[in-house]
Amino acid sequence: MTEEEYEDELAKSEALVNSLQALDSTKAKRLNPIRRLVQADQALADPAVEAKITQISKSIATAAEESTERVGIKGPPMRTKSVNVKRAKKATKKKKAAAKVSPISAAPYFFYVPGPVFLTPRDFKDIQHTDDYLFIAVLIERSRLSGWLNGERPPEISPNHYSAKNLRKILVRKRNFWILRTFLQNPVAPPSTIKIDGRTICSEGKWHNTAFIKRLSSLRHPIAMGQPDELLANLHAQRFYSWCDLTQPEPCTLTGQPPEAPKLPPNTPNNQKKRDRMLSKWRDSEGTNVHLQLICPLDGPVIPISVGIATPTSTWKDLCGRAYASLHCPHCLARLHSKLAFKN
Repeated sequence: MTEEEYEDELAKSEALVNSLQALDSTKAKRLNPIRRLVQADQALADPAVEAKITQISKSIATAAEESTERVGIKGPPMRTKSVNVKRAKKATKKKKAAAKVSPISAAPYFFYVPGPVFLTPRDFKDIQHTDDYLFIAVLIERSRLSGWLNGERPPEISPNHYSAKNLRKILVRKRNFWILRTFLQNPVAPPSTIKIDGRTICSEGKWHNTAFIKRLSSLRHPIAMGQPDELLANLHAQRFYSWCDLTQPEPCTLTGQPPEAPKLPPNTPNNQKKRDRMLSKWRDSEGTNVHLQLICPLDGPVIPISVGIATPTSTWKDLCGRAYASLHCPHCLARLHSKLAFKN
């Protein structure tokens, strides 16, 4: 081996030794954190060290509480309490809004019982299509003794005779007078959505609010789900207007109140049109009365409950959905007033 070859081999050996030393130092650096973690775990496993750490943690927590009390900072419990207070106030407002009686907008003949001088429905429709349910109930009572009633018609039209049985069918079917009772007495929920005073009772074929459903048995005319309705089964024996005298010229008339003056916004140029519109609407209502009750032929003057019934979701997808807003007697759930609220 020549001198040059010997020097090359020596240089290669030195380079290999240097690389191995660098690799050992890299491994040592990587292993140092692991060694420290192992040493820390071993130290924490010592009971004396663990007791010392617990004592230090307690002293830190005590110092933090004392500083918080001195500065007057509200901690998490106080924030939780304030949130609960706000929620309670919102719930109280909702209950007050639900308990507040709203004025009823309906035709005048919904607020008084027709006396003997009324011989035809007061909405000027025939008996088969009238919405004057109070008049039909009067006819049922007038025909109770004989079982028949001679319907009053103009001279050019031949007389039409109605039996008390047919009059009851007209009252129940044509107006869907007790449609809510029919829904609620059935254990199988209808596909429609039903809301009573803003609370969902039925949705998509499923009953909700079991607390309300349980109260059905405590009504003046109780409902037992899954059992025949005694009120409807014995409708022929039910006496309408047992609470008043139909022989009187005015058997019952609800007293109303004149509409209150509107609360106008400030008299500024920007509010002028709004003020004029509100005043015009108020002047147009002069001579009319605001009522808070409706007359149920079975239970008399009542403060009605509001009910919303919407057709199934499939009808809205097919652009034929309907939603109805109605007012019902709180005792027998008779539908006293109804109107179309929404449609596609």
